[in-house]
Amino acid sequence: MIFVAFIIFIFIVRIIQYPHLRQQIIDHITSKSTRSIHTRILKMIVFFLFTAGLLGLTFYSIYKMIHDPPNVLPATFESNTISPSILFCSSTDSELIFLSADYHDSFNGFNDIELFMERKKSYSLNDGFSIITGNNGRCHFFDGRLSSKPKDTIGGYYHIQFQSNNSTSIVIFIGDTHDKMDWTLLIPEGNIFNDVGVEILNDGGILQYTEDRRQVLDGSYTYRSFETFIIKNAFDVIQVDEQVISIGIIAPKRVIKEVEAPSFKLADLFSNIGGYLSIWVIFAFLFGGKRANPFGFVTRFVFIKQDREKLLKELEKMKNDRKSKISTLEREVDNATETNSPSNQDELRNLLARYYVDMDFYEHAIKSLGV
Repeated sequence: MIFVAFIIFIFIVRIIQYPHLRQQIIDHITSKSTRSIHTRILKMIVFFLFTAGLLGLTFYSIYKMIHDPPNVLPATFESNTISPSILFCSSTDSELIFLSADYHDSFNGFNDIELFMERKKSYSLNDGFSIITGNNGRCHFFDGRLSSKPKDTIGGYYHIQFQSNNSTSIVIFIGDTHDKMDWTLLIPEGNIFNDVGVEILNDGGILQYTEDRRQVLDGSYTYRSFETFIIKNAFDVIQVDEQVISIGIIAPKRVIKEVEAPSFKLADLFSNIGGYLSIWVIFAFLFGGKRANPFGFVTRFVFIKQDREKLLKELEKMKNDRKSKISTLEREVDNATETNSPSNQDELRNLLARYYVDMDFYEHAIKSLGV
């Protein structure tokens, strides 16, 4: 797009700067005097209609690139190495007192769970806990960004213990670690991709969660959405004090990830424009092909002075070569085509310039001393 804008800018500047270029464009559009007035008018109408269609297609495609919602690539599985954020709130007036929190790198079942927890290496999560007061009262919040679990561990098991003087139910919210998550609400929430998993455990228990992730279009962040379900409603597999409430959370080893992709890419824009330009063959079919142009955009609009000087040098060299090295065969060819006389040469040149070869730059170069 920058390249196209640069070409258009150079074109406009040169058209304003040099009157003869404006006249060349006008002559090119009107086909000079080689067509009748009826054909020239119809050609201009069709040309402007095609141009309007091209501009409309370009603006429509750019609008889609800017405003269309992103597409989502097919979901994939990735290893779960990131801790969630978790909020623990009492569903009654009983106060929860935080005791400890640990992370274990694997969980293989409920048989001999106490022996399992003794054998497995654990990582303390105590530093990740803080107090949040909101619509659910005074709650204990674990910030997943402060988790001390090794970054390369997959899945795992979180074991949290609280103390309460009375039998109580604990409401557990599992959600994203994003800054925009509002954990003070009755049901914590973030944006539309931050679903929070909610469960209520009576006097402790074990739950498991599943997770979906969605990476935003620019890749700056991946939003996380959670669902939870209870494995055991009462934590009777571990013998603890009656006043201690134990909660186990099993993390999945794999999560589902979706990645946003542009709904309309720059390649699609060029493809649409290229497809539209292909129908311009209709224009050539209706009004004929244009004259061959040996001098391109760079010569006519960018390096005008430099290429003019080069052209004059080449013409002078050709003139000298013809005078000194013209052969008998060339003379015979000239005689056979009857172009030796100045009048025949001029007629042939005018015929080529009018119908076959675009000589605008050539004519201006040999007749004008300026640019």
